[in-house]
Amino acid sequence: MLRSLPSRLRTVGVPKALLQPGCLLVQLLDAAVGGKLTCPRSRSTFPCSLHPVRFVILGLVASPASARPPQREVVPGSGSLVLADCGDGVLLTETFTEVHTFTTFFDASGNPVRVQTHENFDGVITNSASGNTYRDPGHWTIVEDLVNGTGTLHGEFYAIVAPGLGMIIQDTGTITFDADGNIIFQAGPHEFFTGTADFCSILV
Repeated sequence: MLRSLPSRLRTVGVPKALLQPGCLLVQLLDAAVGGKLTCPRSRSTFPCSLHPVRFVILGLVASPASARPPQREVVPGSGSLVLADCGDGVLLTETFTEVHTFTTFFDASGNPVRVQTHENFDGVITNSASGNTYRDPGHWTIVEDLVNGTGTLHGEFYAIVAPGLGMIIQDTGTITFDADGNIIFQAGPHEFFTGTADFCSILV
């Protein structure tokens, strides 16, 4: 089965302006994918799994005196983890590098109202039994509305290609979650988020 968090959102830092409600960005993915991020518990009912990812939410006191310009923070990361335990001693492991770009937007009172996270991810998945490797690229943006609690992911979350076979796992396009982690809109194939991608039977 897949590990507790999807490989692409693993070693993550967050902008300091991202307050506790912003945990949905992590939790909607954790709930939908069983997946890639870590954060402290907040008002959401979804558990945040502990993982090699560090998604630390730090409070920032808003300044009501004047409107604040957007705050941008770039956080690079790299590492490795077990993507899936397929049983009988067979593991899918992944090494990766990634760059997260966080942009936090504020209202006229200086309160954070929207967080946009852009991710460039480059991973290599290895099957421990066969030794076969699979490139695992990803380029996507998550937009979280801190007011209504919705989160939308746009882009290429999974696009794994095998030589001679073409695309074997694909999760691309747009998908939106409500404040409870339910999918309320999707466009494009979403094999990962809908749970139809069987990594262990595909990445042999």
